Parts: sequence; C-alpha cells; structure tokens
Amino acid sequence: MQLHWSVLCVILLCVALGQGEDTAGNDNDAMSSEDDSQGLFTVNRYEPDPKDGNECYTRDDGSDYRGTVARTSNGRNCQAWTSQSPHQHTTTPDDYPNAGLGDHNYCRNMDGATRPWCYTMDSSVRWEYCNVGTAQKACEYDTNRTGVVYTRWGHSSCPGVTKLIYKGIMAGSFYNQAGNGADYLCLPEVAKYDDNVVVTGLQTDRGRIYPIEYRGSSGPLSSKIYNDVPCAVCLQEYRNNYILYPGRDDCPSGWTREYYGYLMSSQYTQATSRYVCVDKSGGALASTSTAVNGGFLYPVENICSAGSGLPCAPYVNGYELTCAICSK
Repeated sequence: MQLHWSVLCVILLCVALGQGEDTAGNDNDAMSSEDDSQGLFTVNRYEPDPKDGNECYTRDDGSDYRGTVARTSNGRNCQAWTSQSPHQHTTTPDDYPNAGLGDHNYCRNMDGATRPWCYTMDSSVRWEYCNVGTAQKACEYDTNRTGVVYTRWGHSSCPGVTKLIYKGIMAGSFYNQAGNGADYLCLPEVAKYDDNVVVTGLQTDRGRIYPIEYRGSSGPLSSKIYNDVPCAVCLQEYRNNYILYPGRDDCPSGWTREYYGYLMSSQYTQATSRYVCVDKSGGALASTSTAVNGGFLYPVENICSAGSGLPCAPYVNGYELTCAICSK
C-alpha cells in the first residue's frame, strides 16, 4: 500500500512540474487563456496550409519559409522584426537582407535555428518557435498568380517577402520647369548609354531629368531636407495587383500592406508631378545632404471645406497625409 501511494505521489509531482514549466523556447502547445496584454491569443491558432504558395517551404529547418504565421507554438503574438519593443535585438532586415525579414512579424529562420521562430510580444518571454507546418518536397504555387511590380520610394531595399529587381535614384523634372515628364522614375545606379548616337553637352531640344531631394522645413521627413531620395523596384510574386492607398497608413480589408509612409509630390506652386508614397523611414542617398537645385519632394496636405466632397470631418484642413502601398 505504501508503495502504491509512493508511485502515485511521484506521478502527481511530475504532472505538477509539467504544468508549471516555463514555455520559453520549448514546444509546449498549450493555449493560455490570459488576456492579450501578455501577447497571448485566446482563439485557435492558425494552422498553415502547405497548398498555399505563401506557406509552402522545402528545407527541413524552414529557412526558406516565407509565409504569414505570426504567432508562436504557444500562442504568443510575434514582435515585428523592425520593432525594438518589448525586446531589443539586432535581428533586423538590414542585418539579414535575404532572410525574408521586413516590416512584419511573420515567423522566420535566418540564423540556423531548428525551425522558424520570432521574438514575442510577451515581455517576459523573449522568443519562441513557431508551428509553420512541415517541409514539402516541392511547392505548387497558384498558377493564376502573375506577380506584381511596384517602386518603394524612399528606400533602397524591398520589404517582407518581395524580391529586389534593382535599386536606384529617384528622378524627375526640375522643380520650376513646365516641360519634361510629370512622373517620377527610379533610375538605376549605373546608366548604360548607346555611344553610337550620344551627343555630348547639353542640347536645347531635349527633355531633362534631375535627382529628387526632400524638401519641406517641417512635418514628415523634414529631418531629411536636402537629401536625395533612394528607391527600389520590387517584385511581389504572390500578388496580382497593387494600389497606392492615399490618406491612410493601413490597407483595405483583404489587401496586404507592402509598406507605408507619407504622401508626397512637388510643391503646389511648382511644376506638376505625380503623387507618390514615400517610405516612413525616409531613406537618403549617401553624401547628398547639401541643397542642389533639381526636383523637389514635399509632404502633401489636404484642403477641405464644409459641404464639399472632401469634408472637414473627418479630414482636417492642413494635415499632412499618410499613405500605404497595398497588394492582393
């Protein structure tokens, strides 16, 4: 009888220890019922479908995983890779440019771990592994997806799972000239000329293009004034369309945000240009902090009036507008 009680006590002790085990860094899939202040979900976890091209991967360690699972095996919200809160770290898109990191919180394996992981939004648990399914022998991507190409203004790299086609220099018309093109171009870092037809020197019967620099002495990106603007041309393989969503830094329902920032254009008294969405980081080309006359890029503010199609509620007269590039 004493032996039976001893065995029972050992079993109960093991169960108690197992229930009290710290979840950090282990594979315990128990879902917490605590509130979300600790970065915990109280709903069923998302289970990836390997048939989805975004979720499919072929390497056993998941280093090629580029899906959208954004919570850990224990149900904790993932911290964005571009964020330093609640955990500070050096695992940033700049440190691992080819690992699928970006302005998102999707699980990734960029450092030789056994499987994808993320920093958590629980300040008491630094990181945990994620459940992203199992590796497949091959990935059958949706044949209806053609991919979409967009330009990321104000940055020299591409966000998230997109691929960099090339990076370059934002260029456009001279700020007070009536001619030239009205749109902006992302010129590659190195031009290739046709030497057979090139005419040296400036000609009067030509269009002209100039580098674009930040202007605006206050407000969004005013700290980058006089710096020239970088750009990156990006391929999002898993989408068919993209839009510039002006006036908001999120995206309509069903669309995925590629990046967000500030709506910008030429000044209202200057030559007409396109409206573009410039990345919130406001990147700058090296050694371009001195004002050089060319094309100028200013924040855009809305002008509203009572009874018009742009009402002063909810719009606010004179407020600078945000924007987002959204894909689907």
